[in-house]
Amino acid sequence: MKFADQLRAIGACNEAVEWVADRTLEQAWRECERSDWMLWLLRASGIDASRCAGLFALRVWDLVPPEGKLACAWAIDCALRGADEDECRAAAAYAASAAYAASADSPHFAAASAASAASAAYAASAAYAVSAASPHFAAASAASAASAAERRAQCDIIRDEIPLLLVRAEIPLLLVRKRLAAIDAARGEK
Repeated sequence: MKFADQLRAIGACNEAVEWVADRTLEQAWRECERSDWMLWLLRASGIDASRCAGLFALRVWDLVPPEGKLACAWAIDCALRGADEDECRAAAAYAASAAYAASADSPHFAAASAASAASAAYAASAAYAVSAASPHFAAASAASAASAAERRAQCDIIRDEIPLLLVRAEIPLLLVRKRLAAIDAARGEK
């Protein structure tokens, strides 16, 4: 089965599937410049990419003024050390709240703070679910990942932190889990 077909089977977006086209997993992993696609694949495969997200957030650390650093630091720390779900939720909420409160005074602070917090929590599925519901998260994520250079840098971080061998091993398991879920759903409908 081609990699594009595997992506389609696990529910990847059409844009990613079209970009992959005839590329192998190895080629796509090496050439991809969309960190959001790479993180989606890792999350879908059950691979913890929290450390990558924490490293993304550190890239915008200099944009966060002193009064916002504590809130962002906690979210980044949670991502880097793989904190539990409850702590990730609390850290993401605290950082988002701090960014929101400061947004009237400094839109740059709000964007940087939310970007740091959201990036740090992005790959941790529980924190991602909480953060993704916030419009501040969406705006900050778009702002922090707007440049092609930043997206490439994030992809390089992912490639440095997550071995391709792990991704290659998890995709067939994900396909099997999807098929089993479809079988179970079909049985439940009868």
